[in-house]
Amino acid sequence: MIVPVFLAVWAASNTLEKWVAFEFIGYFSLVFIRVYIEIKGTLNFAASRAERALSLKILLGFSISIIIMFAAVYKYYGLIIDESLTQTTWMDSIYFSIVTWTTLGYGDVQPTESIRLVAAFQAFVGYLYMGLLIGGIAGLLFNKEQNA
Repeated sequence: MIVPVFLAVWAASNTLEKWVAFEFIGYFSLVFIRVYIEIKGTLNFAASRAERALSLKILLGFSISIIIMFAAVYKYYGLIIDESLTQTTWMDSIYFSIVTWTTLGYGDVQPTESIRLVAAFQAFVGYLYMGLLIGGIAGLLFNKEQNA
């Protein structure tokens, strides 16, 4: 709770674009914590296979929706493609959002200066979600082998 408040206070002294970017980060940090609280008990080995599978479906669906929401931010603020700020298409925005979410970072598309922290936040959250997804899938496969 302290981090979003700190970011909001710091952003208040800067431009409106940074303010919107930090509000976006604060909102999604709270949503991430809420989703984690909801599913943390069902990703362990003691939970039933059906509960773990449902949690993974929720995580995957939430991941896709966050990728699309970040893509909307990139579409609105624009991206730097081939060293120049261009009118961003939805395909460019979704491509950049997926590359950032998976932390691939090809470097062919870059965020504008005003939303670099948003992209960094997306990479961090994507890194955490990918760990949860891979761990959950491995848990389902491991549990299946134990029951066989």
